[in-house]
Amino acid sequence: KDVFAQMPNHAVVVNVGRGPLISTKDLLAALDSGEIAGAALDVTEPEPLPDDHPLWKDPRVVITPHIANTRNSVRRHLGAHTAKVAAAFETGEEIPTRVDPNAGY
Repeated sequence: KDVFAQMPNHAVVVNVGRGPLISTKDLLAALDSGEIAGAALDVTEPEPLPDDHPLWKDPRVVITPHIANTRNSVRRHLGAHTAKVAAAFETGEEIPTRVDPNAGY
C-alpha cells in the first residue's frame, strides 16, 4: 500500500515474479484511487483469480497466463499461441490454456 502511494499516477505496475509480491487488495485500491495508471500481471494472488474478480474486467489491467519459458521457446511459439487464444476468445470457444485448479495447472 505504501509503495503504491509513492508511485507517480502514470505508473504501470508489472509483476512477472510471484503473486504474493503484490497485495491484490492494495493493487485494486491503488487503481480505484488513481494512485497508479494500470497493471500488467503474469501472476496474481490468488492464482488463479476467481472468474468474477474485478481485475478481469478492469481495462487498465492486462493479465497474461502464468507460464515460464526460455526466450527461444517464447519467440517460436508465443505469437501463434496468442493468436489461437484470441481466436477462441473472439468466437466464444473454450480458451485452450484455461487454468484448471482441479488438474493442478
